[in-house]
Amino acid sequence: MEFAATETDRGSVRRRILCAEDHVQMAELVQKVLSQAGHIVVCVPDGRRAVDIFESGRFDVVVTDHQMPELNGLELVEWLRAHSFEGKIVVHTSRINPAEEAAYRSHGVSAILMKPGGILKLPEAVAS
Repeated sequence: MEFAATETDRGSVRRRILCAEDHVQMAELVQKVLSQAGHIVVCVPDGRRAVDIFESGRFDVVVTDHQMPELNGLELVEWLRAHSFEGKIVVHTSRINPAEEAAYRSHGVSAILMKPGGILKLPEAVAS
């Protein structure tokens, strides 16, 4: 499945976003916030499913939680970078320690946003 970033009605770039989030309500909120900003959002409940769906489609941005079953956010980011994903990665998490933050930054994540307030910064993090 191919997808090309296009302009939204509001003139910003519409992106195809993969969201890995194991909490259903948070995934729904992320999808709503980013969809309202004009993006196409696909949500999956863990890092392993993110890998599976990533291999079957093209995504411009990945938004990931840190603490998830199967494959956590850092493992997902490591997999993405090892498979040449050069797009934006935004970590959206409720808890992260300094060593984990440093590891994410070493893999070139675009932003680390803390829950719950970080949800308001997601559209900007995806667009910038």
